[in-house]
Amino acid sequence: VESPEIPMAWWLFLLFLPFLLVGLVILKLLSLDAPCVHVPIAERWVLIKKMLYALVIGQKKRMPHYLPPEAVNVKGNKFITGWDAAKAINDGDTVCCSGFGAHSRNFLMFYTVADLFKKTGHPKDLRWVTISAQGGRGRVPGTVEDLAKCHGLVKEYVASHHETAHAMLKAAQKGQIELQTIPLGATNIAYTLQGEGQWHYDTASGVDTFMDPRVGTGSAVSPGAKNKYIEAIPGDDPKDDKLRLTVPKLNVAYVAAPYCDKEGNIYFLDASCISDMECVARACHANKGTVIAVVSQVIEKRPRDIALPTEIISHVVVHPLNEQLAFFPQNTPCMDFLPPGTGTETEAKTDVKAAYGRLTWVNKAAKIAAVRTKADAALAQVAASIFVNVIPRGSVMNIGVGLGEELGTVLWKEGLAHEVIQTSEGGAWGGIPLPGVWFGGSILPQRRESSTWMFRKYEEKLDCCILGFLEVDTAGNVNVSKKGDEVRKYIGPGGFADISNCAKNIFFMGAWMASPAKVTLEADGSMKFSKRGKCKFVEQVKEVTFSGKRALLMGKNVWYVSHTGVFKLTEEGLTLIQVFPGIDIEKDIVKPSGAKIVLPPGGPTVVDRDIMLGKQKLSFKN
Repeated sequence: VESPEIPMAWWLFLLFLPFLLVGLVILKLLSLDAPCVHVPIAERWVLIKKMLYALVIGQKKRMPHYLPPEAVNVKGNKFITGWDAAKAINDGDTVCCSGFGAHSRNFLMFYTVADLFKKTGHPKDLRWVTISAQGGRGRVPGTVEDLAKCHGLVKEYVASHHETAHAMLKAAQKGQIELQTIPLGATNIAYTLQGEGQWHYDTASGVDTFMDPRVGTGSAVSPGAKNKYIEAIPGDDPKDDKLRLTVPKLNVAYVAAPYCDKEGNIYFLDASCISDMECVARACHANKGTVIAVVSQVIEKRPRDIALPTEIISHVVVHPLNEQLAFFPQNTPCMDFLPPGTGTETEAKTDVKAAYGRLTWVNKAAKIAAVRTKADAALAQVAASIFVNVIPRGSVMNIGVGLGEELGTVLWKEGLAHEVIQTSEGGAWGGIPLPGVWFGGSILPQRRESSTWMFRKYEEKLDCCILGFLEVDTAGNVNVSKKGDEVRKYIGPGGFADISNCAKNIFFMGAWMASPAKVTLEADGSMKFSKRGKCKFVEQVKEVTFSGKRALLMGKNVWYVSHTGVFKLTEEGLTLIQVFPGIDIEKDIVKPSGAKIVLPPGGPTVVDRDIMLGKQKLSFKN
């Protein structure tokens, strides 16, 4: 029996189907607008092209054997290819890649080291360190996850934040990789000290949390792993207790920097985020290790702008598509993240409102930032109303990942964002911090410094922080680091422990119930649960990332803002000080909560409905 002939029309349809699907996606993206600021269609199209290029074309142009023309016949030549840079690693080495999330992602070296291993079986049994998150959530190639997919390449992975490195977590779940974690701020400072010849760092960050070996597992994360890097140092007074961090000594460091000159001096000009570039390079050099800078191009020498002198750089790799940050090659950088009058362009050309619009639009289009509801917005309005009453103008603050980002949005909408000094652990001081893929950078910061500089500033003065939570318990403890019992669901402390340790005033913001709970803000300003889930206020958290007991000991002010109301940490416990309209205290709070809730004499106040609806104008009282 002859097969029926397929009509030509069907062949044409199948041929053009991929183009049709891409066209539909582009049309859908063009129809989206930013959450707070209108972004013109023409600008959306420019951003779409950048995203498509980065995801479809840019990732393919790895060029591991590229050498720049400037590398030919140069005296004392330090220029090598990416392939040779990968071969600089020996079996069993401790290697670190600098970078902060999507900022200065060293994707060439992730690709190349993995490719070298696939072809030769070496290097193997490495200890790999990334101080901040450098994964792609299992979706984006050219991240630390490329290494985890090569069984035997990495023996141990050390990071402050593990959640985005899905492949690493899966490998740890199978027992193929050992996971260790250390707080982000303390790790940056510890490597800075290592570069100065000191081999440990004593800090109060993490005391009385799971990182404290007296309370939890220390640095160990994966099953069977033992604490390697954290030791408890009790003080004469509990207030003086410390943790001693001894970070791994580096044999090889890859620093993704913007530019170099012919002599091998490195420049941070036009970098969206400096983070750990300097401390990692100097620590490795102090250990007599190999420091390799991966840059986008060779520029003329600018002595006043040298960030890392050639004396500490072993080799330089030039990769024309080196990233400034996601979707932006360093050769065509996004200038929105630079302090006015800095970088290779001396005049500030950024319009803050327009920049905020286009960058938040990318988060929405790429589905990187969480989709927020009117109920979430109301929660943020209430938190902001307390914030402006207790936090003075000019205060130094930090906003972390999660629902707390919405408080930053309220400050932006109310025109109050520039009345406080907003900062990021990535090193941005002032300006407008951004969530999602841009986390770590700010629009037009006053200063752009290293993470070490920022955390040392926090130790001197951090008036307030806005952080998220996974769980809160009766003692006021907060868990943000452990989502479930399986290691593949591990998150890590990130900079949370350092920031909450330094801040005088702490706002925790998060959902009252986990999915599939559904809460809505009604037209009259009341909250209503149409579907319920497991309450996030529990008897005891899975892992203590923030200690309520220590916060009280240190005299901190701590608020917990959720979809039912506002709680304050007191000596009596979690005290409900404000309740949202529409919420039944017994049915919606006390009964579902695993944590014991304290009711103040006379009961909590009911939040004004105008605040819930965002109709009440906010302003700082001090």
